[in-house]
Amino acid sequence: MNFAGKSSQILGLFVRGEIEVYTSPFILRELEAVLKEKFEWDAWQISRALGIIKEKAIEVQPQFRLSVIKEKEDDNRFLNALLKERFII
Repeated sequence: MNFAGKSSQILGLFVRGEIEVYTSPFILRELEAVLKEKFEWDAWQISRALGIIKEKAIEVQPQFRLSVIKEKEDDNRFLNALLKERFII
């Protein structure tokens, strides 16, 4: 496992169903790339982790395109996953 501290605690809460996690197709692709490139996980580890996430997380299709993080535009997609269809900007 590559996670420790707060990251590990949050992951534990998620796996035990104590918190809700929202994800999107973009977030899943981003996570897959990070696990492969940064953490050097093999295909089996990545597939297993993504399977657990897909089973437990709430996958959304963002309806809005918020752009408030200028330093790294892709980070806005994490915010977009949290916005609900009825959210008024």
